[in-house]
Amino acid sequence: MTGFSLSDLALPERIKTLMSLSQYGRILPVHRIDPATGVCTCGGFVKRKGKTTDIPCHAGKHPNLWKWQVKASSDPKQLANWADKFPGGNFGIVTGELMDSIDVDTKPNVNGLDSLRKLEAEIGIDLMAIAVVVKTGNGIQLWFKHDPAGRLKTGAGIRPGIDIRGGHKGKGLGMAIAPGSKHPNGNIYQIVSGAENGLQTCPEALIQALYKNHQVNPNPNNSLFTVWCGGVGRKGANQTAGEQRFQIVQDAKLTAERRAELDLLQSQLPLFRSTWEMSRATSLRKFREGRNSPSEYEGSIAFFLVWAGWSEQEIMDAICVWRRERGLAAPEYYSRYAITIGKAVAMVTPRASCAAARKLPKGAWRHGYTRNQILGSVIETPRTPKQIADYTGITLATVYVVIGRLRKDGKVIRDRHTYLCAPTAVPWYLQNIPDDAGENTGEDLVAEYEAWIAAGGLDAVEEEIEAPEMVTRPAAAVIKATMPDFDDYVEPELITVGPAPITEEWPFGTRESRAAALDKWEAGWKKETSERLREARKLPNHTSVAQMRRDSRAKGYATRFYPHPCDLDLERLNKRYFDKEDPS
Repeated sequence: MTGFSLSDLALPERIKTLMSLSQYGRILPVHRIDPATGVCTCGGFVKRKGKTTDIPCHAGKHPNLWKWQVKASSDPKQLANWADKFPGGNFGIVTGELMDSIDVDTKPNVNGLDSLRKLEAEIGIDLMAIAVVVKTGNGIQLWFKHDPAGRLKTGAGIRPGIDIRGGHKGKGLGMAIAPGSKHPNGNIYQIVSGAENGLQTCPEALIQALYKNHQVNPNPNNSLFTVWCGGVGRKGANQTAGEQRFQIVQDAKLTAERRAELDLLQSQLPLFRSTWEMSRATSLRKFREGRNSPSEYEGSIAFFLVWAGWSEQEIMDAICVWRRERGLAAPEYYSRYAITIGKAVAMVTPRASCAAARKLPKGAWRHGYTRNQILGSVIETPRTPKQIADYTGITLATVYVVIGRLRKDGKVIRDRHTYLCAPTAVPWYLQNIPDDAGENTGEDLVAEYEAWIAAGGLDAVEEEIEAPEMVTRPAAAVIKATMPDFDDYVEPELITVGPAPITEEWPFGTRESRAAALDKWEAGWKKETSERLREARKLPNHTSVAQMRRDSRAKGYATRFYPHPCDLDLERLNKRYFDKEDPS
């Protein structure tokens, strides 16, 4: 590509150039800097802290197409239309579909070329020799073939001065300015090398080096994805940047303790059991949008195990074991699992003490248990509320509330800042029982028992037990007289009683007078209705009941060509007032 911009080319050459650039991705129009005003053709203003200022926009590189991720096109007719519609405009190429772009910028405060040289020395590959190199306004771009796994995500600052423009399957798509466009500083984008070889596959060592222990800060303008890697975790976590957090051991095995904990998790969490068994597709809680890929299960397993308190290496070992048990290929790419596990570490808070076991029940609460605890702690030794809380394990606020109620009830005595249980409030089983309380000791009971045995025990009891006196049975004649005689039963006689006569008077006169008044009212109503109908027929817009029935019947058989009732009324009025014959 020469140093000429697209705006300098004639329309046929401009169309031809855009069609040749469509081999790298779909094309879209982009705003530019207006030479006359020196501001962006978008006509917008700069926003600072969420407020729009009066400073005009000077970007000159953002899309000039609404929903450009969807409406960008490689259709020759559409490209010709845009080339004609925007003769002096810039153009962009969608990334994340056919190609991924690594943007290396050189600015006063950061030199992306130095970061690129260090990256090449780290992986031992000359990236500029295998990539399509595009010279930009203040640096270069390295174009590679799109990664089938979608691991190159759109983001800024993955290395000092190095940004990524990628995406995958329509999500997180980025944009690279097309060669022939003009940068706001006046430089022209142009391909300097690698075009004759086409797009090459991005080296695996480069992907692992880019996403190793780094976080990609999303660009708010075009990034739809944030990468959480191994070096980024929860706030306050003790993590060291630049250090690989775990290793992929393909033949990893779980310890007996972790295997038992894993079984306990499955028994207590049905969702985790369906995840580990890879049966979420048939469970009640499916993945969103019907997704059922191994990546979804690996992410869910990572979230559960982070919550259970497992380390990142143990989670990676569990994923290796899970893939082996499910007959899947062994994991290979560190960058992929660094994102999955790092995201789980960053978003999930582990339980303080989790062996995947639920809290053990502490027993039912008993009424007055807290009061008795506090009373028992101050029976012999006066204590302050703080000392009572430390002695009983009850919170200090609860101690203040309960001790106040006990003092109000007269069960504790306050002496300055200490409290002592009142003598009348001491539980009976804790009171001091005197030694000589009138009860037999154990020795006395044993001596008394031995003396009773020596006297003969039960054999010494010679008292006779007499049977209780029984009441004499009554005579048979008395019993017969008190029983009913079922042989002399007589069927009761039924008595028919007629209806009771109506004695109350009709409140509205007699029934005959009420019926006569109703007939009179009905005759008057019919006469009045007939008079109203006769007057209504004299009106110009009157429609008889028969006519309404005919119209209703006609509507049932009418087609879409049947005239509207308003048209019929208008036609009738026109005939009535405008189609009269001239009497002269």
